Amino acid sequence: MEARKGLYDRPPLRGQTAEVLAVRIGRQSDGTRVVMSGSSDGTVRVWDLDSGTLIGKPLRGHKDLVMSVAVGRSCDGTRVIVSSSGDKTIRV
Repeated sequence: MEARKGLYDRPPLRGQTAEVLAVRIGRQSDGTRVVMSGSSDGTVRVWDLDSGTLIGKPLRGHKDLVMSVAVGRSCDGTRVIVSSSGDKTIRV
């Protein structure tokens, strides 16, 4: 993004079928930079930040809107995506 000019320097990431409510940037275990988005349709989608392409299928499991998305490591060092929802659940 060119903040001084007020312009984004990348095209929009498309693929969500409902409102996007949460966004997080992270890395996959292979080092790929990713953007994760949570939506009001209860899904989380993951994009390759550099190419702008969707990675895999939508992550499903919530019965209500996704309110937050986070990325981190579990106790064994595995990278995980965590999401919370209006259905009062957390998915890993």
